[in-house]
Amino acid sequence: MNSWVLLACLALWTGCGLAQRQGRPQPGRQPARQQESFHGRPYQQGGRSHHGGGGHSGGRSHSVEQPPRPQPPRPTFPATPTAAPVTVNPNAKCGLPNTMTGKLVVDWAKKDGKQYEYDVVDVPGLPTDPQEVNTMNTESLLGYVCLPGSSVPVANLIREYSFWELAQDGTKECVGHFVQSFAGRDGQQNMTVFDSSDATTSRQLVYYQIFDEPSTLGIRYSCKKPNLQTGVCDTPKVIVDIRKQPDQLSAAEKASLDAKINAILAPYCISTSTPDFEKSTFKPELGPCIPGPSATFNALLVKLAALPDGSTCSAVKQAHAARQKENGGRHQDPRA
Repeated sequence: MNSWVLLACLALWTGCGLAQRQGRPQPGRQPARQQESFHGRPYQQGGRSHHGGGGHSGGRSHSVEQPPRPQPPRPTFPATPTAAPVTVNPNAKCGLPNTMTGKLVVDWAKKDGKQYEYDVVDVPGLPTDPQEVNTMNTESLLGYVCLPGSSVPVANLIREYSFWELAQDGTKECVGHFVQSFAGRDGQQNMTVFDSSDATTSRQLVYYQIFDEPSTLGIRYSCKKPNLQTGVCDTPKVIVDIRKQPDQLSAAEKASLDAKINAILAPYCISTSTPDFEKSTFKPELGPCIPGPSATFNALLVKLAALPDGSTCSAVKQAHAARQKENGGRHQDPRA
């Protein structure tokens, strides 16, 4: 799936700015180096915040209970082609490719529900205050849609992140990020990310699914600094999500999970023993953090609800194949 086409389509529908916010230090907290995180917030490492930092408008996020969403119907997909191998320059260093598609087939409906951040690979050596703890997310499939100019259905997903920013002076703040994404069955997600402390701006990110076992484990990454000469990403951000709350894992469960993660990431020369691979912190005594989405995020979902249903997309592709057969196999624009 061509991520640029999807991003262009999304921009036409939403009119959202691609402005990237720069963090602003809060009183009593150390200023953080500005690096784009998964959520567009400054990176902080080593008991550090991966998502948190500046950009707050002041004040705490208000808790808002979100009603459960009904499960949308799934369209009939066209046959999935054989996955193409992921290839990079054979002379390049070992690592994750700049982009990864065709490695696996993802059933996004099975990924619905709550996940906990277990591990993160990120840039080391950044400030430690505030610390981000209890990072979790809830993913919901809104349905399958047909984007303009495409004959292949994509999943329309939202992912609601929450975590506590815990400062050294003992104060805490509930932070939320709200992500809308179009996701293909090849594991690529094209995301529009909103922050609970910023009512209007958003940023665009692309993530690739490395491994998907919906009931237990998911591994995904984004390339923050691609290398066009080698084809290997110079600075990847890797996130490991699990279904079980991390503080409830036994020592044996953690050892088994780490062994599995290492086996999956070994072809990319990434290991849980490297300095830039950090376990997330979970402190249940802090209680729930339930931030509410902004009106801008909700308005985006309303606009996207007008997109054609994914079943229509499949019908377009089937009709195109039938027309090709009638015309003796000659190419014809599927949108005709």
